[in-house]
Amino acid sequence: MGKKSKNPFSNQTKSKQENVKKILEKIGEDGATAKEIREDTSIKISEKTINRHLKEFLSKGMISFSPIGKKYTQTKKGKIELNTIAFQKLILDTIIDKSGDNKTDYSELRTELENCSLAWGIESNLIMSKKLQDVEFIRKRSKKEIKKNILTPEDVEEIERLLYSKIAKNLKEFSKFHIKYDKVKKALQDERFVVNFNISMKDIQDSIQLKSLETYDKLTPEEIKNKFQVIADSTEGLESK
Repeated sequence: MGKKSKNPFSNQTKSKQENVKKILEKIGEDGATAKEIREDTSIKISEKTINRHLKEFLSKGMISFSPIGKKYTQTKKGKIELNTIAFQKLILDTIIDKSGDNKTDYSELRTELENCSLAWGIESNLIMSKKLQDVEFIRKRSKKEIKKNILTPEDVEEIERLLYSKIAKNLKEFSKFHIKYDKVKKALQDERFVVNFNISMKDIQDSIQLKSLETYDKLTPEEIKNKFQVIADSTEGLESK
């Protein structure tokens, strides 16, 4: 693995989310025409970019279009997306306010494979506050000092390799049992998905101290069901008051 460079935080992700949020807010439940969206002074992007977003929203079912009045209307899926963006923005803004950095292709595995003319398909992007980046300890191994952070590029590479093996296994099984696999495979060529981990250092440190995962893994299905029932009963009791 090569030396990892520290890139300054890029506003690209934040700007795109802002644009999506503003367009969806402008459309709202009452709807809006393309002209009304373009004329909104708070949406500071080109007509071409607005049209591209609208086309994307339509294909994803986030908005609908009515020829009568030529209005776009926000769907239930669009409302969910808007709430998700608002939540993600809150997290991003919190990290940015703490001098956060965005490290694109953090493990550098994608770059290394592509340099060997090999396809990969997974890119790891790490957004972390400066305080977390600066936390490191030095470990001695074979008379050599090794610096370690909370989450190293090597750690993230392990996660990428695990994702790769899981997806490869599932696709292999899918190809065996789906009679129209070749057709489906072709239809999925341009699709993407994002696996998002939002890490709270307070909660994860509490979890480690309490051995939460180890405790959970020892619970029987019946014990888990009973615990859920206790929570459901207590919630129902609060609502009836």
